[in-house]
Amino acid sequence: KVSFLGVFFFFTLPESSCNNLDCRLDGTSMTLNKDHPYFKEVYSTILTAMASGNNLMVRIKNGSQGCQVSYARIYY
Repeated sequence: KVSFLGVFFFFTLPESSCNNLDCRLDGTSMTLNKDHPYFKEVYSTILTAMASGNNLMVRIKNGSQGCQVSYARIYY
């Protein structure tokens, strides 16, 4: 699930994926800040993977509050 709230986009994770993260989750969501230098590219990658049903790997910034997204990759 993707939600837009002002300057953040939230990506809801399955609970089983939340156990081994090196960041502080706000619930079960990772955060992509609108001021990310590659916001459009990362956001496009995430939406493309979700729309096409492909697997997505999202890298977070270690130790970040809200598990801020660093980059994303699609796996076919």
